[in-house]
Amino acid sequence: MRTTVRKRNMIEDARQDGAMLSKLLESHFSHTWTSITEDLTFLDNSLRSTAIFCFVLWALWKARNEVIFNDNWASVVKVVDKAISFSQEFEAVSEKMEETSPSLDTQDCPIDVPSQVNLDDASRFHIIIQYDVGTSAQHKFSSVAGVAKDSSDKIMGQFSAIFRIIWDPGIMEFLALREAMIWSLKNNWKSVRFEGDAILVSHSINSGISSSIDNGNICQDIWQLTKSFDISSFYHISRTTNTKAHNLAQVAKARFVNWANPAL
Repeated sequence: MRTTVRKRNMIEDARQDGAMLSKLLESHFSHTWTSITEDLTFLDNSLRSTAIFCFVLWALWKARNEVIFNDNWASVVKVVDKAISFSQEFEAVSEKMEETSPSLDTQDCPIDVPSQVNLDDASRFHIIIQYDVGTSAQHKFSSVAGVAKDSSDKIMGQFSAIFRIIWDPGIMEFLALREAMIWSLKNNWKSVRFEGDAILVSHSINSGISSSIDNGNICQDIWQLTKSFDISSFYHISRTTNTKAHNLAQVAKARFVNWANPAL
């Protein structure tokens, strides 16, 4: 009997919370966000509660994607656990980066690699990964792709991924490199030469200076990831040399458009 009453109370509380949330959502997003963050800051001026709230939103969004794309429903407890895990991981990485990552205001390069292509240098690397992107402003998303080959030009693997709500080529080229590095580490490839046809990316990573605020955090991620490699190098190549990765990114983009808009 007590359990039944408790469930009814929880359902009623959820209904009230839902009604309050609906009212908030009827207003402009900026007003809603300001109202929520001000309340959280009032309760905890250290901003930790605000940060956790953001990770809860992130966990909810990932849970939503699991339902839509994989029909995998997560319990409330699991979503909250994920949010806490995200928060703890972010804090741990942030502390480590503050201790070891270079400042974007300095001229010091965090990795000692050349900015010009030296074909003879390719023999130093077990794997060469070429990466590229495909963007769609119309559909508001982008694709990234990478192709891995050994020093004899044998294809070792390939990957592609989709980024929703981001279609700026300048940002996506940096994200493509970061995804290629993460993919490489998942395959335990730690002696890698990364090649892309956006000269701004290789220049920024090799110089240790981010080209803009928009990609500053991504550069920091890339510099941090280099610490997990035995050898890593970053080169600019021509578009014609990057055909395989370019075509793979375009195929991923086309497939996503067809999936998201089956009537087209």
